[in-house]
Amino acid sequence: MWYDPILTHALDALVTLVIGLIALAVAYGTKYLRVLSNRLQEQAKHDLIANTIARLEKTVVITVQAAEQKVAADLREKVKDGKIERSELLAVAENVKTEVLNTLGEEAVSVLQDTFGDINTLIENYIEATVLELKK
Repeated sequence: MWYDPILTHALDALVTLVIGLIALAVAYGTKYLRVLSNRLQEQAKHDLIANTIARLEKTVVITVQAAEQKVAADLREKVKDGKIERSELLAVAENVKTEVLNTLGEEAVSVLQDTFGDINTLIENYIEATVLELKK
C-alpha cells in the first residue's frame, strides 16, 4: 500500500519516542531514589546523634550519682572542714569523666567528637550540670 512507508517511519518515530520517555522516567526515578536515600541517611545520622546524646546524659547522671553516693559527699565535707585539698574532689570528677568515656565506648565517643568537637569539655559540662542538679 502507498502508506506503508509512512507507517514504518511513524512507527520508528513512536518507538524512539517511547524509548526516550522510558529513559527519562528511569533518570527521574534514579534521581528520586538518590534523594530519598540521602534523606534516610541524614535521618539515621540525626537519630544516631540524638540517641548518643541521650545515652551520654543518662550515663553522666548515673555515674555522678554513683560517685556522689560513694565518695564525693564525704570529700566535700572534708574540703569544707579543711581536712583535705580541693584537688582530691576534682580527682573524683576526673574519674567520673574517665568512667563515662569508658562506658560510652569508642563509637559513641567518635559520634560525639564529630558532632561537638571537644568531647572532654562537653562531658565536664554535663558532669558539672548534673552535680548542680544533685545539690538542689
